[in-house]
Parts: sequence; structure tokens; C-alpha cells
Amino acid sequence: MIPRSVRVLFMVGGIALLGVADLSLAAQDATFRDGRSLRITAYHVEGNLITLELEGGGRITLPRERIRTIREVPAMEGEERLSARETAIFPPSEKPSTSDSDTKEGSENDLFAQIAELALKYRLESQLVAAIALVESGFDPEAVSAKGARGLMQLMPATAAEYGVEDSFNPLENLEAGITHLRHLLDRYQGDLELALAAYNAGEGAVARYGGVPPFPETIRYVSRVLALARSR
Repeated sequence: MIPRSVRVLFMVGGIALLGVADLSLAAQDATFRDGRSLRITAYHVEGNLITLELEGGGRITLPRERIRTIREVPAMEGEERLSARETAIFPPSEKPSTSDSDTKEGSENDLFAQIAELALKYRLESQLVAAIALVESGFDPEAVSAKGARGLMQLMPATAAEYGVEDSFNPLENLEAGITHLRHLLDRYQGDLELALAAYNAGEGAVARYGGVPPFPETIRYVSRVLALARSR
């Protein structure tokens, strides 16, 4: 039986931080450049400093450059989230909305419809695209990472500019650019989905440098989770 909460010891900058991590709640995963990660509930950026709100209480402030990414990560590697939002990886017609008054659900159904249309246009599985959007941003069109990636598909400014995106927070623009980029990666790696996902997460340069999926814990976890979501039925 998994306990609802456990006491955990984090080492950050040589400082030991003891806290309580509630495994039943969704959290954010702050991944450091050395591969370590820390569960947090929020973060605030001021200039070159970032303040992390720890899941068990308390906070730490450190140089922003020490953080590689900050992503929303459901408890127990997303098992509860997958169950609650399985509509994210199926065409909307298969999972009709049960509440017309639920604004959030309605907006997500609109996103699923856009994903299905764009995936068809670019010869991709809509389930794969939806899985990437779920892992990248939790379907939040206004999501911003610590590194500056924006929107549903977490486009970096350079990538957004490359694909002519004027507003990265516009769901349709963001989706189409992310999907176009994914199509480019799949074509480059001759249909190798793992390499394409690794490049989407860590960059094409990293894949070339390591001759395959980079040995970054965050990238390995990213590829594994997207594949699990995309293949689940």
C-alpha cells in the first residue's frame, strides 16, 4: 500500500531540506541541470533568480540558470491524471462531454478537435499529438516554462519564430507549429518516434551529440511518458 505522504530529503546547493511530499496530489517537477529534480507547488522568477515553493512547505531561492525545466507532473508518475483526463488522447467524438456547463471541459474538447484536424493534415496520430500536449503543458495554452517555452506545445521563442508563430499563446498557432516541428523531426529521423520525441524535448543537437536519445533523466522520462500515453487505450 502506498502512503498518502512520505518524508523526503532534498539536497539543493549543499543544503538539506526535509519536507513532506503528498503523493496523491499533482505537483510540478523542477529539474536541475545536473539531472536531479525537486517537487514544488509553484515558482516565481525575478531577474536571474528563481524561488521554488516546496511541496511540503517552505521555499528556496537560487540562480535561475541552475534549473533546466519546470513541468507539471501528476502524482505517481501520472497514473491518476491519465485516468481523469483520458479524453486527452482519444478523438473527442469517442468521449463526449457529459457537462455542457463545464467551461474547462468544453475548451479542452475544442482543443481535441483542433488536434484531430491538424494531426490528419500532417499525417500524425491525434493520440500522439495529444499525449505530447498533455506532457508538455497539461493542456494549458498559457503555460510558460522556466526556460521560456510557451503554450500548449511548449514552443521556445526560436522555434516559434522558425514556424512563423505570431502569438505562442494562441492555441491553434501553437498547436500547428508544434505539430509541424514534430513532423519535421519524424521525417529527419526516418520515422523513429523515440528519436523524434527526444529531439523535441532536448533538441536535435543533443540527439546528434549522443547518437541517440540523450542520457538526460528528464528526456528519458519525457520519452517514456509520451509513449505510454500515446499507446494507451
